[in-house]
Amino acid sequence: MDTIVENNTRKFYASIGKIILGVLVTAILVGLIFWLFIDILSDFTNFIPFFIYRLKIPICFFTGFLIAVIVQILRFTIVTVSDEKVCVKRLLKKYTLELEKYYFYEKTEYKKHSISMLVFTKHKRSLILKDTSGKIIKIRLYSFTSGSLYDLIDEIHKRETEAISDERKAEVIRDSWDNERRFNVSSEDIIRSEWKKVGIIIVVWVSLAVCLTILLIFTDNDSYKTFELIFMVIVSLICVLEIPYELIRTVKNVKRCPEYVEFKGEHFMVGEDHFIVSDIKKLTMTSADRKSSSIYPVQRYIIVTCTEKYKYWLGSEASMSVKEYKRLCAFIRQAFINYPDKLEFKGKRSWLNT
Repeated sequence: MDTIVENNTRKFYASIGKIILGVLVTAILVGLIFWLFIDILSDFTNFIPFFIYRLKIPICFFTGFLIAVIVQILRFTIVTVSDEKVCVKRLLKKYTLELEKYYFYEKTEYKKHSISMLVFTKHKRSLILKDTSGKIIKIRLYSFTSGSLYDLIDEIHKRETEAISDERKAEVIRDSWDNERRFNVSSEDIIRSEWKKVGIIIVVWVSLAVCLTILLIFTDNDSYKTFELIFMVIVSLICVLEIPYELIRTVKNVKRCPEYVEFKGEHFMVGEDHFIVSDIKKLTMTSADRKSSSIYPVQRYIIVTCTEKYKYWLGSEASMSVKEYKRLCAFIRQAFINYPDKLEFKGKRSWLNT
């Protein structure tokens, strides 16, 4: 992801790597279509000139490459975030959206495609807006990575928080002293649900290993036995590595699951641990819109960075609903209402595995 900060605005660009990949894939697909078209046409007519038929491979793929480049130029997206508005700009279209008129969300749609034996997942990332009347607008962000989308929405939310009046901020802090500002985490339910999920994962892998073992015993064909033996070894290795990993990680997570999150003025508490908001360098949370496309649900964490790091576990998308987790995110935003730059939401897989 490329970003530029200038004149108190921040620009987000589509990923160059994804654009190059998109050009290559589109060029190959369009080239193959033109190649098949020329072959079919040449079988039924003499309309195709001889030199085009002889040079059909370079001509088809050059045409595909040219079309792919034009498509990517038309789709290339720049998003500019300022204190008052968000501008989404493509070559033929521009959206200017005032921060105070909309609620901003991110959305990633997953769609599986298969070509022969290959299966790949396509990600469609969009900026979702909802106005005060409830009307929803969806703006596709072509070639944006998950990291760039999360950083974009994080920047928008920071600007929204900064735009809140000093009177309103003071009112929130004053109210936190007068009334209990506590978010109770259903730790027992989360832990119970998480162990159930771990049990399902273990049963899936063990059942697969047992089935392969039974097939190996009752198969007479030597060729099939070789393939089954290879698969059984692979699955057994996964069981040996994955099951202890899941058990150890879950035991560690259970120990750092807080029962509540609370704030009073600048005092911020996660379970029994107490922090001063002004002393916190960064509080990082897993994005509420981070979703898994496998049997392994996304794990949610809070990482508080002061002189050292404190890591807390809040279950996963399998043990706490997205709606409930978004309520927790909004609650913590209030705690950091005077320090929006210290609050960060992440959804990158590499960060989640730290």
